[in-house]
Amino acid sequence: MRPLLIFILLFSSLVGYNQTVETKKVSSANFKEFYSIDKSTGLKVGPYLRLDKQKKDTLVCGIYQNGQKSGVWKYFGHENVLWVAYDFSKKSLIYVSEEINKVDSFMVQKGNSYINLEVDNPPIYLGSKSEIELTFLSRIKLSAEITANTKSGISIARFVVGKEGKVKEITSDLMLSGDLFPQIKEILETLEGEWIPAKVKGEATDAQYMLVLDIKPGGQPLFADNPKCIVVHFNYSNPLNTKRVVGYELRRVDARDMIDSNIKVSRSRRMF
Repeated sequence: MRPLLIFILLFSSLVGYNQTVETKKVSSANFKEFYSIDKSTGLKVGPYLRLDKQKKDTLVCGIYQNGQKSGVWKYFGHENVLWVAYDFSKKSLIYVSEEINKVDSFMVQKGNSYINLEVDNPPIYLGSKSEIELTFLSRIKLSAEITANTKSGISIARFVVGKEGKVKEITSDLMLSGDLFPQIKEILETLEGEWIPAKVKGEATDAQYMLVLDIKPGGQPLFADNPKCIVVHFNYSNPLNTKRVVGYELRRVDARDMIDSNIKVSRSRRMF
C-alpha cells in the first residue's frame, strides 16, 4: 500500500518532536485513523491516514497544519484506486475519477426550483468512495417497528449542496418509519468531509441530491448504479429469527427516475 508507506516515512519525521506531539490511533466501526496532536495547542499536525478496518486498504491520506488540512489530500475507492484528490492549499481539484467525470448533468437550481441541467461537475464529496453510504449503515438504527414486523420499503430524503459547499435544505419525501428522518438529518449535518459545489459554465451553484434508504429483510437490489443519487441498501435480520445474518449492499440510482412526486411504493416487486 504505497500511501501507507508514504505515511510511515512522514510519520517518522515527527519522532524528533515527540516532546510536543502525541500520536493517535482511533478505531471506529469501519475505519482506523492515524494522526498526531500538538500537545501545546490540541490541534492536529502532520500526516493523517485512514484505513479500511477489514481490508486494510488506504481510504484517505493527507497532511494537517495547525489543525487545518493542507496540501494535496487523496481519497480512494476499493483496492487503493484513487477516487478524488484535492489541494487544500490551492483550493482546487487535482483528480476526479472517471465515474464522477461521466456525470454531465445534475439537479441544479434555476429560479425557485431544481431542474436537470448540464454541469461542468456535479457536487463532489471529499471522502473515500463509499464513505457516505458506510456512515449511514453504521449510524442508522432501524426501529423495532420495522424489524419486528419485517417491513420493507424505501425512505427518500433530499438535500442541497450549496454553492458555498455546505449542506442545507434537508427535506423528507417518504419515510418507512417516523424515527428515520431525524437520524438522516443529523448524519447529513455532521458528515466529516467537505463538499465541492456543482458548477455550471464555470460558476458554483446550488445542487439537489436525493438520498434513498432501501430497507428490507433480504432480497435482490432494486436500483441500478448511478452516481446522481445516493442509495444505501439495508438487509436487516428479524430479531425473532436469529439464524439470519445482517448484511448490506451499496447501490446508486438515477435521480431522474425518482423525481415524480406520485411515486408508489410496492413491498413485493421493483418500485420504479
